[in-house]
Amino acid sequence: MQSVWQDKQLDDPEWAYRLDGPEWAYRLDGPEWAYRLDGPEWAYRLDGPEWAYRLDDPEWAYRLDGPEWAYRLDDPEWAYRLDGPEWAYRLDDPEWAYRLDDPEWAYRLDDPEWAYRLDDPEWAYRLDDPEWAYRLDGPEWAYRLDDPEWAYRLDDPEWAYRLDDPEWAYRLDDPEWAYRLDGPEWAYRLDDPEWAYRLDGPEWAYRLDDPEWAYRLDDPEWAYRLDDPEWAYRLDGPEWAYRLDDPEWAYRLDDPEWAYRLDDPEWAYRLDGPEWAYRLDDPEWAYRLDDPEWAYRLDDPEWAYRLDDPEWAYRLDGPEWAYRLDDPEWAYRLDGPEWAYRLDDPEWAYRLDDPEWAYRLDDPEWAYRLDDPEWAYRLDGPEWAYRLDDPEWAYRLDGPEWAYRLDDPEWAYRLDDPEWAYRLDDPEWAYRLDDPEWAYRLDDPEWAYRLDGPEWAYRLDDPEWAYRLDGPEWAYRLDDPEWAYRLDDPEWAYRLDDPEWAYRLDDPEWAYRLDGPEWAYRLDDPEWAYRLDDPEWAYRLDDPEWAYRLDGPEWAYRLDDPEWAYRLDDPEWAYRLDDPEWAYRLDGPEWAYRLDDPEWAYRLDGPEWAYRLDDPEWAYRLDDPEWAYRLDDPEWAYRLDDPEWAYRLDGPEWAYRLDDPEWAYRLDGPEWAYRLDDPEWAYRLDGPEWAYRLDDPEWAYRLDDPEWAYRLDDPEWAYRLDDPEWAYRLDDPEWAYRLDGPEWAYRLDDPEWAYRLDDPEWAYRLDDPEWAYRLDGPEWAYRLDDPEWAYRLDDPEWAYRLDDPEWAYRLDGPEWAYRLDDPEWAYRLDGPEWAYRLDDPEWAYRLDGPEWAYRLDDPEWAYRLDDPEWAYRLDDPEWAYRLDDPEWAYRLDGPEWAYRLDGPEWAYRLDGPEWVYRHFFRVKVRLKLRGFKVSG
Repeated sequence: MQSVWQDKQLDDPEWAYRLDGPEWAYRLDGPEWAYRLDGPEWAYRLDGPEWAYRLDDPEWAYRLDGPEWAYRLDDPEWAYRLDGPEWAYRLDDPEWAYRLDDPEWAYRLDDPEWAYRLDDPEWAYRLDDPEWAYRLDGPEWAYRLDDPEWAYRLDDPEWAYRLDDPEWAYRLDDPEWAYRLDGPEWAYRLDDPEWAYRLDGPEWAYRLDDPEWAYRLDDPEWAYRLDDPEWAYRLDGPEWAYRLDDPEWAYRLDDPEWAYRLDDPEWAYRLDGPEWAYRLDDPEWAYRLDDPEWAYRLDDPEWAYRLDDPEWAYRLDGPEWAYRLDDPEWAYRLDGPEWAYRLDDPEWAYRLDDPEWAYRLDDPEWAYRLDDPEWAYRLDGPEWAYRLDDPEWAYRLDGPEWAYRLDDPEWAYRLDDPEWAYRLDDPEWAYRLDDPEWAYRLDDPEWAYRLDGPEWAYRLDDPEWAYRLDGPEWAYRLDDPEWAYRLDDPEWAYRLDDPEWAYRLDDPEWAYRLDGPEWAYRLDDPEWAYRLDDPEWAYRLDDPEWAYRLDGPEWAYRLDDPEWAYRLDDPEWAYRLDDPEWAYRLDGPEWAYRLDDPEWAYRLDGPEWAYRLDDPEWAYRLDDPEWAYRLDDPEWAYRLDDPEWAYRLDGPEWAYRLDDPEWAYRLDGPEWAYRLDDPEWAYRLDGPEWAYRLDDPEWAYRLDDPEWAYRLDDPEWAYRLDDPEWAYRLDDPEWAYRLDGPEWAYRLDDPEWAYRLDDPEWAYRLDDPEWAYRLDGPEWAYRLDDPEWAYRLDDPEWAYRLDDPEWAYRLDGPEWAYRLDDPEWAYRLDGPEWAYRLDDPEWAYRLDGPEWAYRLDDPEWAYRLDDPEWAYRLDDPEWAYRLDDPEWAYRLDGPEWAYRLDGPEWAYRLDGPEWVYRHFFRVKVRLKLRGFKVSG
């Protein structure tokens, strides 16, 4: 609704007008005032012409030379800006401004970032950071309004100080700690006030109630006595003590007679009997350290047991015997380990290397097979077997195809070939039973001999030849009788018509004189001669000092130095004939080389060593052939039967794998492996997926997941190495727990949240720590610094008071409230007497006057809900105006009259519309009334 007002006074003798100033009017009963006819809403004092006063608001004055300001007549100390009506300014102190809607505060005009409380002038507050307060008499300090017990230094913002306890300081980036101002070398944890920590020794912690002890933070399982620094004590095992100068051992405080090795926790050792060791998991046994191959039962001291052969037991009072634990029926003599004896049948003995046999102790000449009891065997004739059910025959074990009659001992018969007979006194021959004129030699089955022509022999596979028995070295061809051939030298032929010469059948280029049998001559090369008695050699007729081997033409031999040989194609070598297995270099006489093993070299001045030519980096001891040694690294030894390993000579207790040189293995602890590039670690071979720190044996680490650590004494938890402040339960892998905040839990699949273990109903977002969320009501959020409110996640624009659940409040309009049981309405918090319909936001309704409605864009008017045709001015309540006829006004105390707004000096009676009457009272004339709709 838009209005323009004009005061008119017609035919009114109370006014006077100046002819020289017709735009002004003056009241006769108030001559100190002047009124402009073109601005009838204003009045002006003649004794103060710089001021103007509104007639409809007589409480205010306005300066003509400063029209943007207003001044209250009842409070002349203040000024108010028209373009900022929410502010007030004191005339006697123009540096300050004051908000009318918040009168407790003052604001400096030259420093608009700050606010000051009038009821507490010692403090200042920053508008862009309303959570803080600052004392004017201590500007180096800041104070949080939501936490008033703390103070913070502006020049050192990392610290906080409690006002009720000024001896302490607290770091903001590490709120878990406190520091005493009078003892700055110490720090104290707030969540654990029993402890103190030295800043110059941050790895240590000290209990305030027990100052005799110190504790290492990087190894919290240990305690150390300050008056006895040589010892360490485990907190999770207070019955133990450990010497720092000998960290491999542990000692029980309640049993000081014993010591225990940490790297081998399965054993215990008595201090008064150091030669013995005892296994904790098997306390029935004792082991001698100087003889580690044996074990002894404490409850049965008569027996000893070998660890490398746990199947056996040995009596200490009968050391010549051994007994198998898995077969207690037997005994074995150590001085005759090939025999076994049954304890329940002592008449028999049994050979372990031949378990098919049994031997009677009372008849030691015979042996009996267990799997074939029909036979007996004489030990003094072990080549024979005898059937117990057929005593006429004997059988040879080395010839089971033979049988021998005991009543005709001259002959033997083959079981698989009954056509033959063999004489025992002439075992070289066989005789066919069906062809008795022939004899056959067993050692030469290719021959046959006629019994009626005994001087000749014939080959069965070659019937063209005949051989004389009186000249057995010769053979004769039946189809070529001029030649003879020696059987012992079948490479030769001899002409019967030229007996001085011999010829080789496989080499017809040669001729040999029978009268000079040591020499041979080549028919096509007369420069050479060859000795038959030494057929490997050739001799040059023009150079008689040298000899040459035919089977090795690359060789030459000096006749004046017959101990050596020389290679023609390799003259730098010499070879000893009396030791043909070796070669010697002429330019390196200190070396020898084996011909049958040319890969090796041997030093004459160090005969115990051998060196491979194809691998000159190595040396090998002849007296210990199982080992190899590198020349460029003599500190190492290598086993040839196990080439995968290397062993240090100065550290024989270690072994190293060549195919994996990063590792070392202790021979006395073969179940462990150690990395050379990281000697702080150990690895179990039976659990290769784990690693263990030697300096911190309480932890284990998985190799396939190296970012984790696991405590051996608390296997339910896992810890990340790259984030050591966290712990994770193995039986509940969905959660993580902070070590420095054990009251919290965090879900790994939803890392944005935290959960308090002591209050599991709530969840907290890490990226927004000001909020809390109930798990049983996930649609709600709650501010920790303002616990009176709740906020719906699916409708984040609203807030709800927990102590007044019937109302809702919009965050983008905090001045409003909304009833949940009546969502059509809104209510202003700074005007609780009003209600506003959300579906018709142009209107307001008073709760104490529900029959009325008011337009927000024209607040000067009121409208009755039960009579929507009328409008009423709030500043002139005696009048009513019809909405369908905006030219007229009606007085409520004279409803029979109507008045035209464009002629307010006239009145009209509703019961006599033909009359008009002039009236002489002041009215406000409505020049224009804009149409509108009244709802409700």
